Amino acid sequence: MQCPFCATNAPETARFCPDCGRLLGKMPPPLQDDHPEPYPDVPPDTWKRQLLAIMAMVLVTALVIGFYRYRSTHQPPVEETGSIPGMQAAVSDFFTANPEAGIAQGVKDMPDWYKGTRQQVTVYRDGKTEYLLFYLSDDRVVSVYRETDAGREIFWKE
Repeated sequence: MQCPFCATNAPETARFCPDCGRLLGKMPPPLQDDHPEPYPDVPPDTWKRQLLAIMAMVLVTALVIGFYRYRSTHQPPVEETGSIPGMQAAVSDFFTANPEAGIAQGVKDMPDWYKGTRQQVTVYRDGKTEYLLFYLSDDRVVSVYRETDAGREIFWKE
């Protein structure tokens, strides 16, 4: 009998090769992979790309949340002037006479009121931004309402 590994001649009764010491007999069949690849169509580095995409989404989400939290707690510096462009003189005089109303930041003309005009003024008061709605008649402030989540409430009335 000939050793299948080293081709040395060995007696027929021998179980092991006298030269290499390996088991004589039939060579075992080569191992075959009976299990196919789990995802043959997916390139092997796809999980890295997916992980990178998830990490990027988490980072962007954290940045957006951080930006809005920062913005809600840090208001830009506000100039303490009584008037801003577009504000009616009576509204400007109201802020001068009533400092508790806050600091005017912006003004927006509203549709006319049946007795006069209206202006919405964005104010910075007590560390937060609010909206005051001014009703004017004959160039004087008649009433001021504060916009809240619950609706409008009277802030000042003549």
